Amino acid sequence: MHGLEVPEYGAYESMDWDEPQKGMAAMGSRLDRDVGRLLDQLRSLGLADDTLVLFSSGNGPHREGGRVPEFFASSGPLRGIKRDLYEGGIQVPFIAWWPDTIAPSTTSGHPSAFWDFLATAGEVTGIDVPQTDGMSYLAMLLGEHQASHDYLYNLQFKIAGPTHPRIGHDANLYGSSDQRHSGV
Repeated sequence: MHGLEVPEYGAYESMDWDEPQKGMAAMGSRLDRDVGRLLDQLRSLGLADDTLVLFSSGNGPHREGGRVPEFFASSGPLRGIKRDLYEGGIQVPFIAWWPDTIAPSTTSGHPSAFWDFLATAGEVTGIDVPQTDGMSYLAMLLGEHQASHDYLYNLQFKIAGPTHPRIGHDANLYGSSDQRHSGV
């Protein structure tokens, strides 16, 4: 067992790859197929134009279970992987699909974090949500001017203790556990 179990490797069964890489490829193909089925179902039910679908990841690629992130260039041009404080460990893909609302092939460099989701969901649905550090990114999704966080804070726990980079003002500042609440 390597943490990338799938019912079958499908088109990747005969590849000369280690099982974790076959599993990763099969997972990617299954995910692509099943998200496509979901979007097709929304279209067939006439719900697509009224449905915002968001897809993201919690962190960069990992090495667990024999996975080799370099095999598929999973970090792309970015340095690092899961639990690294480099951009490859903390920047992740974010895809938004909302026909007739978000223009196809739209891209954005807007930095956000998952804690922005609740504020966004509240604004999209018109539901009052609790106040958090999150900032709605609905304007960005609509192609309008989007306010940005002054900084983003990411706490990572490692064997040597927690470390945390800041993105934004003082972006070069990296803290450690002894600076945890010293204004960082």
